Parts: sequence; structure tokens; C-alpha cells
Amino acid sequence: MSASLVRRPDWPQRLAALFEERRHTPYAFGTNDCGVMMRESVRAMTGVDLFPGVEAPGSALAVAKFLKRNGWADVEDMMAAVLGPALPRTAFARRGDVVSFASPDGEFHLAVVAGATAGTPGPAGLEWVPMMAWRKAWKVG
Repeated sequence: MSASLVRRPDWPQRLAALFEERRHTPYAFGTNDCGVMMRESVRAMTGVDLFPGVEAPGSALAVAKFLKRNGWADVEDMMAAVLGPALPRTAFARRGDVVSFASPDGEFHLAVVAGATAGTPGPAGLEWVPMMAWRKAWKVG
């Protein structure tokens, strides 16, 4: 069930406003985690909620249960289901697209492309993931 998305004419301003709003907001499951950031970025740019009626999971265990309940092995499977196949190369990702990366503990996380880096929530606010760390990328609109 991949979403057919079209970016709004003012998507760059909307995405920039979201990045600025989250700039100093610390990571918190269910309110400011990588999934919430991805979901809110897509909604800001397109007006579409990829998970209508679904409350963001509030813990690592809740995320694991959400993924399993939907038949997804990890967040990369989830992104393929909601946005379609990954781009052939992460270098094809453009501003506003979604990328995955692996944390030091080997878990996959999501970030939203801002240029040569992608933003994701961290302990003190947005952290920037360099392009060389991107594993997969999905086009948004």
C-alpha cells in the first residue's frame, strides 16, 4: 500500500519550519522520534498522514510490536510498504525525501533529507546524518 504523494507548492517553507521547530527538541518516543519526524515531515510537505488514526508508539517495545503487527521486519520494510521501493541509490535522494541509517547498536532509524545531510531527532534536538551513512532512500512526492 504505497502512498501516491504530491508535494504542496510551499513544501520547502513547511519543511524548513518543521526543522526549525524541532531544532532543539530532544528525542522522545511517541512525540519526537525518527518515525514521528518522518511522518510529520511527509504531512507538512504533502498534507497526507501516512498512518491515519494510528497513535505513534511510545517505546521501543511498542515500535517492535507495531512493526510486527503490520508484517514489517524493520523500519525499512515499513517505508517500502508506505512509500514504495527504495531509490536505486541513496545519492538520488533530494531534500524532503526519507532515508534510513543504522545506529551504533545496529538498529535502523529514519531521517529526512535536508541536502547533503538528513535530520533526525537526537538527545539535544536535531542531529544530522551524513550522506555516507544513509542505507536506503525513499522518494516523497
